[in-house]
Amino acid sequence: MDNDYTTSTTTSRRPRFWGFFFILFPLVSFLMWTIGLIVLLGLWSTQDKWHTPSEPDPVYLSDMGAYTKGFFIPMCVITGVFYFLTFIMIRLARQWGWIYPTGRKVETYLGWFAALTGAAAASCLISLSIRDDVHHDNVHWKFTAAFVVLAFVSAASNIFEWLSATRYYPQSSLLRVSFIFKFVIIVVGIICAIAFGGLHHNYRGRSARFEWVVCFLWSIYICLLCLDLAPALFYDSLASAPDLEKGAYATSVPESYVAPMEPPAAVLPDGEERYATPDLVPDTTAQYPYASATEPGVSNIPETRPERPVVYNMDVSQTTTTTRPVLA
Repeated sequence: MDNDYTTSTTTSRRPRFWGFFFILFPLVSFLMWTIGLIVLLGLWSTQDKWHTPSEPDPVYLSDMGAYTKGFFIPMCVITGVFYFLTFIMIRLARQWGWIYPTGRKVETYLGWFAALTGAAAASCLISLSIRDDVHHDNVHWKFTAAFVVLAFVSAASNIFEWLSATRYYPQSSLLRVSFIFKFVIIVVGIICAIAFGGLHHNYRGRSARFEWVVCFLWSIYICLLCLDLAPALFYDSLASAPDLEKGAYATSVPESYVAPMEPPAAVLPDGEERYATPDLVPDTTAQYPYASATEPGVSNIPETRPERPVVYNMDVSQTTTTTRPVLA
């Protein structure tokens, strides 16, 4: 296994402030995008819904952005920049061991590819907000299509990276929940994006609804990125947490690892005992006088033993035989 993380177990504890700093990036992106969508929907609803026979019901988000560029452009800029920085923070946090340390080289490649495509998606989001569909209709929808594709590619890279991480952290319920929800969101989002593009010319009202659904699904996905960086907040309980056991302080050995106990002594057929380590050998000097108490395993039996006496020319006649009486 290719390890990108150190195996030192003496890493000092990090301050809680840095955990909030990391999670701040996806949180700002999520709040800015979600609040912006709600504000634009509220403006459309309070302004008589801009409902005319030629406009879809509800109106396209792009149309709302074209008439509220003073709000729509900062909304897209803040969302896009912090969305890109979120992937940078995730990759750095994994390399530094603040969250799940990297287990394979492919995770590093997927993480940086997600950051690269996230930067491209953020650029397209900012560009489509500037080139609105009222004055630059063709260019605007090209940027919109590029943004949707790049955002899904970035999300797919992040999902595959998390899928690879679940192999080394199967005990992490947080990691597993994040992966499952992201996978469901990206599948539903792709279906809605296809419906949005397919209904754009003939059924504009339905197409606009799918556009709003895709936007809110992307908002939920950004919220899940906050969940990915949440372990950085719990540095005190990280070593003993059951779902982050392996990656506590950038170590490859779980902090709760307990060495196995020595196996019990095995009883041999001749009655002797064989112990796994010399430290477990009991003091049997009194029972076995030839055993050494200071050096286990060393015998004090003399090298030359006295020979047994041998009797030659035994006179069989000297032996006596006792006859037991036979009862009649």
